[in-house]
Amino acid sequence: MKKAIIIAILIIVFAALAVGVLFFLKNNQIPQTVPPQNTTGTLPVSTSTGGNPIGQESSTPTGPEPVPAGATISLGDTSVSSTDITSGEPADAPQGATLQFQTASGTVALNNFYASAQGYWAALNTVLIAYNPGYAIWYYRDTSQFAIDVPLGGTQADEDSAAGVLAQDLGVSQQALCGLPVTVIFDADRGISNFEYPLDFCTTPGVINSD
Repeated sequence: MKKAIIIAILIIVFAALAVGVLFFLKNNQIPQTVPPQNTTGTLPVSTSTGGNPIGQESSTPTGPEPVPAGATISLGDTSVSSTDITSGEPADAPQGATLQFQTASGTVALNNFYASAQGYWAALNTVLIAYNPGYAIWYYRDTSQFAIDVPLGGTQADEDSAAGVLAQDLGVSQQALCGLPVTVIFDADRGISNFEYPLDFCTTPGVINSD
């Protein structure tokens, strides 16, 4: 009888110890780090500072603006007052949604930029495709060349913005601009000459205009 009581007591003691061990382990587990859940349906944003993500510009592009009344707009070594720029297209401007443009490597189809241009300067037979205080985009009708004029104080970001605007107006990619006669003119801080370069993402060597 005594032996049975002792066995029963031992069973109760061991059971109590087992319950105590399980309770201790449950309340002293090492917490696991749970990554934050993305509930917005968008990709996580990288916090790396090693550079800009692929496909993003280093600055916010700025679009065209209306030409202010009385403004002076640069075009290489010369400049024009907004009062000398007529709105609309030249009388002999090509019609239609697209136009055929001749390049050194062949003919390409471009959007008819005459239809969306901001004005025409008859004195130099040039079309003002787009204007912004940081740039002016011109088209020389006599030589079939495009020019991005960056005024004194302009930056690389202004050139990049203008390239994006020109590509959009022509209906091509920015890289496709490298196959077109596009020159970037940085106005110098002296009235002797201006500096002409290709677009910065093109491989054509830059030139200095000595005119």
